[in-house]
Amino acid sequence: RGIPVLVFFHGWREDFAAQVTRRWQWLFREGFGRASRFIVLASAFRAQLESWDVRVPVDLGITAVSAELMQGFDAEAAFRARAAGDHPVRILFLARLERAKGILETLEAFRLLCARGLPVTLTVAGSGGARSDVEAFRVAHPAMAARIDALVAAKWHAAGVTPAPRSSDAEFLRRVHLDLTG
Repeated sequence: RGIPVLVFFHGWREDFAAQVTRRWQWLFREGFGRASRFIVLASAFRAQLESWDVRVPVDLGITAVSAELMQGFDAEAAFRARAAGDHPVRILFLARLERAKGILETLEAFRLLCARGLPVTLTVAGSGGARSDVEAFRVAHPAMAARIDALVAAKWHAAGVTPAPRSSDAEFLRRVHLDLTG
């Protein structure tokens, strides 16, 4: 549709790459094949994308942000400006739920932003070894969990939506494929 799409891969597990290579290349091409450009953190990931017939630029990048780039940036003012336009900052954590991937830091940052009364939402999508840590955080901060649940439920109610039951892995992949390819 002419909208540029940048895909950033922090990385993936070797068993995931083997599954894509063996069974899911068609889904990968359908979903990610529409990207305008990719950023990866290792040359091995670039080589893997090229082996999957990715034909757009694949750049090697880093995740560190220079101090010069952040100098003079007022995050609180940016959050409040978005809220004034009825656009809360939306944080999406889309990764395996592993401590090394920063899920606990993300939850703590979200808690601090909420404590300051800033308009922010957090969506956590993934599974993994730190899932119990995410659930423990939710239990330890019931007011925040209730706030999140209330915001989601209010939007569902306003839209007349009933959440679907949890799907199997195969059903999830089918849904993602349909979402990505129409």
